[in-house]
Amino acid sequence: MTMAAERGQAGAADERIRRALDVALATVALIVLAPVAAIVAMLILLRLGSPVLFHQARTGLRGTEFSILKFRTMRPPERPGQPDGERETRLGRLLRRMSLDELPQLVNILRGEMSIIGPRPTLPEQVRHYSPRQRRRLDVRPGLTGWAQVRGRNSLSWPERIELDLWYIEHRNVWLDARIVARTVANLLRPRGVIGAGGINPGFPAPEDPQGNTHMLYIVGAGGAGREALDISLALGISVAGFLDDGRSGEVVRGHVVRRPEDANNGADYVVGIAAASPRRRLAALLDARGLRPRTVVHPCAVIAPETTVGPGCIIQANAMVSSNVTIASHCQVHYNATIGHDAVLDEYVTVYPGANVAGGVRLGAGVMLGSNAVILPGLTVGSGAVVGAGAVVTRDVPSGATVVGSPARQRSTVGVA
Repeated sequence: MTMAAERGQAGAADERIRRALDVALATVALIVLAPVAAIVAMLILLRLGSPVLFHQARTGLRGTEFSILKFRTMRPPERPGQPDGERETRLGRLLRRMSLDELPQLVNILRGEMSIIGPRPTLPEQVRHYSPRQRRRLDVRPGLTGWAQVRGRNSLSWPERIELDLWYIEHRNVWLDARIVARTVANLLRPRGVIGAGGINPGFPAPEDPQGNTHMLYIVGAGGAGREALDISLALGISVAGFLDDGRSGEVVRGHVVRRPEDANNGADYVVGIAAASPRRRLAALLDARGLRPRTVVHPCAVIAPETTVGPGCIIQANAMVSSNVTIASHCQVHYNATIGHDAVLDEYVTVYPGANVAGGVRLGAGVMLGSNAVILPGLTVGSGAVVGAGAVVTRDVPSGATVVGSPARQRSTVGVA
């Protein structure tokens, strides 16, 4: 028999022993703690109403999903996207501090979905962002308690917790498990690290996208342009927090509950998927004031020369072509199949619709809207707030606030600058 085969057999025997101990300990714990569980259930019914249990999908051994059980500690949301802090109750905080909300997970252990000791089970959307190294957390059953739990719990960042879990998997043995059980008992008697700093448990960090961003992204506007921004974000592997849209708050769009811009979490990123410059500017100012950061999303199929500068908050769609030495200011949108020639300058909040062609050396002022398949000849300037109609061919400078249509383009009206 080879050494590898011997190690495999030893590992299988060790897992059978662990499983037998899990079943025995969970059974005893359920019997002993049944009166406590009954009291907790009655308190929840009296204070929070039905249901008593909270179910949530988690990822377990080898990536298998299961429904984790907890005692409910929060009220139902009064509105979509209501923060957890507003839903917490005094009873819920007490149950969490004493870890009594975790008692139903003894049933998960009996089902074979969890173990007494192991990494805490995480949400499927978090697991999707694991690196190959981090996925080793799934090599063992998730635990009711674990090495990361007794070393700081939610006071630790997610990367710190994951590294502690990986260390445990590499070094686990009966003596280490005994230490974890002893520390768990001590922590239950003197709770610490149950809630993160400031009363907020640290969230799982989003994966880096090609631009090096790691924050969750809100898409402002749940209409067509917003949904296109969602498609680009998903193509880039960006973690999308959802849509922000005053007019559609509470609706579900592409699986996301639409929230008001005022409800966005501070510190997140955003991109405005609205074509008109005026509301785009207003919403960007609102979110900037709340501490959110504009992020640019560029479709993987867009072609952008290395010398090009693209400001924050821009959307560049599939098959757009941006030539060398182009400057694109903040919050611009360049739609699919549009072409921007060398040395062109796009001021902030410019919208270039599908198939439009901006020749070399052109300058588009702030808030310009360039219609589908429109053409701007080389070296021309289009003033701030001007609108160039679909299919128009611009052969001379366009003044600020003007609307031009036709081929060659002629001025139709003058309006206030957007």
